[in-house]
Amino acid sequence: MADVERLAREIVQSGLHVQANCAARTVVADITPIVEVSQRVGLPIECCAFIGSSPIRQYAEDWTLDRLQRLTEEAIGFAVKEGLPVMYVTEDTTRADPESLRRLFSAAIRAGASRLCIADTVGHATPTGAAAVTRFVASIVEECGATGRVGIDWHGHRDRDFAVINSIGNLAGFVAPYVVGLSNTLTGTSTNGLYFVAGLEHEVILHHALQQRAVAMHVHASRASVAAAFQSPRRAARAVEHGDVVER
Repeated sequence: MADVERLAREIVQSGLHVQANCAARTVVADITPIVEVSQRVGLPIECCAFIGSSPIRQYAEDWTLDRLQRLTEEAIGFAVKEGLPVMYVTEDTTRADPESLRRLFSAAIRAGASRLCIADTVGHATPTGAAAVTRFVASIVEECGATGRVGIDWHGHRDRDFAVINSIGNLAGFVAPYVVGLSNTLTGTSTNGLYFVAGLEHEVILHHALQQRAVAMHVHASRASVAAAFQSPRRAARAVEHGDVVER
């Protein structure tokens, strides 16, 4: 934690207008050093508490959902009691089942977390899925009566090169309802019309991204003399048929 303390002191001494945060596992033993550095330096440090949430993580680590919920309540409760703001990060969120997420996020909110982070840890999500999981998490915040008090973050990975478009999808899932409502009020445009335009733009961007990936897969497969296994054969076939694939 020496590096963390040095960075924290630099923020204080230089009067930097930045918000410090520090990652930790969702266990009291990991959060205690953050508390100590924050108190020694006199700087609020947001604790980013990570915990695995998907069935595959639970299987690999031999965790039960009951244990994850207990750790969540203990660790976040401790951090909040010690004066740390907490962002609760469910690792592998996009491959977790809805009820597990509801239990964990609800427990975190009750324990005092001020932010929830949706993590696409292995780049599993598509833009539509990113939007859907964000709307779902927002509905949990609403169920807990914490709308406006608890924020939502998105942590994406680019394993399949969908990081940027997934971020757009994530914004669509969370921001779109508010933007559409505001636009409706200011312009008088029908809500259905605004959603149609936003949805059309989203699909056009997604179609282009997937089409380019199909083209790249076809080219590499041809060069390697192997058959490419496309997740969307019809889309790939159209890309090839329409001359988007250029053999070199």
